[in-house]
Amino acid sequence: MFQVDYQYDKGGWQQPLITPYGPLKIETSASCLHYGISHFEGVSIYKNQVNQIPQAIRVQDTLDSFKNSADRIDMPLFDTEELLKCLKMYVNHERHNFPQIEDPKLVSQLYLRLVHISTYGILGIKQSKQTKLYGIINPNVVENKSLKVITSSGVSKSWPLGHGSFRLSGNIGCLSPAVQEAKSLGYDDVLWMMDDYIQELTDKNVYIYWQSRFGKKELVVPLDNGCIFNGLIRRSILDIKDEIKQSLDIDLVVRNISIHEIINASKERRLYELFASSQATQIQSIEKLRFAERVVDLDQNFAVANFVRQKFIDIATSDIKPDWITKFEP
Repeated sequence: MFQVDYQYDKGGWQQPLITPYGPLKIETSASCLHYGISHFEGVSIYKNQVNQIPQAIRVQDTLDSFKNSADRIDMPLFDTEELLKCLKMYVNHERHNFPQIEDPKLVSQLYLRLVHISTYGILGIKQSKQTKLYGIINPNVVENKSLKVITSSGVSKSWPLGHGSFRLSGNIGCLSPAVQEAKSLGYDDVLWMMDDYIQELTDKNVYIYWQSRFGKKELVVPLDNGCIFNGLIRRSILDIKDEIKQSLDIDLVVRNISIHEIINASKERRLYELFASSQATQIQSIEKLRFAERVVDLDQNFAVANFVRQKFIDIATSDIKPDWITKFEP
């Protein structure tokens, strides 16, 4: 694992280390344990199909997001370029851990989870003067697994002027009861809403492919209203909207969209696909949606989701968009 400590009384950031994976030793009064002062991010690393060099999409954007979360909860900031140098060394140290797969439909990755916790051992809500930033790598295989989701009821994931647009640990852990209830009903995740407007899944952005009431084929992306996490894949899909238009003749539209619009589109056979995105899982189709007592079974074609999924796999494992790629070379 990679780790580096921040100690205010010793001048700030200390010497970065690459150590064997293991438990962390922190004060029992550390504010990350009592007040949830911590944040996280993730980077999905793939092998270039030609030269086998590990690489990832838009890493600088991810590190900027990681830094913004630190700033949001008043934790020590860091130089993202220096952090990237450390991460390149760490990834090269772990590059032998890529899963070996033979199925051409699967893609292997090293998922790098970054975490920054307050280790300041003083009770009370105070600025963190001792923290630990660390990274761990999880070898993973990206599978094309569809999801079943149920809409939220009685619980909000985020709210205006809150913290939903940041990767704060406390944003996710408190949702566990709702997610577990969904799983007990046979669903994989919760589709979170606010005032009946679609927001996102628990850790994924969501997309709706339909025909509008005016007869236009659209890929609708829920508006970034400050209550959702504007994930890397979401931002990237917005950036390739012209390619989607050229290849599929579908207009990408960013707007608020209510669950009632989706249900009505389903009734009128205008709803074609739902899918979700995250760094770790790329693109996942949604095969079933439940809202109250209404269950919508989606067509298993998933043509648009499959197109977007393959587009990102191609980008992540090649040099077709060099300005998006960070290589973790020795």
